[in-house]
Amino acid sequence: FEDIEKIEIRKEKGKGTRRITIQTKGQEEPIIIETDRNNQIIGYRNGGLKEVGDNFLFYNESLTKLDLPKLEVAGDCFLFRNEILEKLEAPKLEEVGNNFICNNKGLRELNLPKLEVAGYCFLFRNEILEKLEVPKLEEVGDDFLFCNRALTELEAPNCPKLIKRFLIIINENLIKQSEKDKPKINSTDIANLDKNNNITTSEINSAEQAIGDMLLQTEERREESEK
Repeated sequence: FEDIEKIEIRKEKGKGTRRITIQTKGQEEPIIIETDRNNQIIGYRNGGLKEVGDNFLFYNESLTKLDLPKLEVAGDCFLFRNEILEKLEAPKLEEVGNNFICNNKGLRELNLPKLEVAGYCFLFRNEILEKLEVPKLEEVGDDFLFCNRALTELEAPNCPKLIKRFLIIINENLIKQSEKDKPKINSTDIANLDKNNNITTSEINSAEQAIGDMLLQTEERREESEK
């Protein structure tokens, strides 16, 4: 509170909403928070925020607008179970923790051009997201993009190949897209994989076993969540 210079609260006539403007020291743009008639946050803008900890806007079911143009790092459970947020642009976000935007029913657009590292359950069970581009993503945890049934386009050129194979298995529309583009993986593919990436036969076998274990764990988690 020591950094706050001014707080202004304005009621929007006829809408039942409030707009809270907070001016802090050393920050050119103010923080803007919008709330509905039940004091639930429906909009948030912070032009100077670079890092947030765990549970940022966790279980906020009313959020419709979020603007964090300078955010670089987000902790666990960022926007966990937000019901109606449709669009998020985070042009400078580089690292996110576990359960990033997990269980979101309304997300349609997501822009993460600089994301490099993601924890487990990244975008777990997003129901209507159709396209995702993460050109710099290199490191991901388990259950990456698990249960994204509407996802048909994925651009992740630096994502580990085995992780991409794994998510193709568990996302129905990506399976169809994969089958359309390339009907099957044959012995030639394996030979080329070995040649181009210096992967040994034992490493391939170990990777296949790891994928099998991941699938089993994922199925167990799904069954537990449905009980």
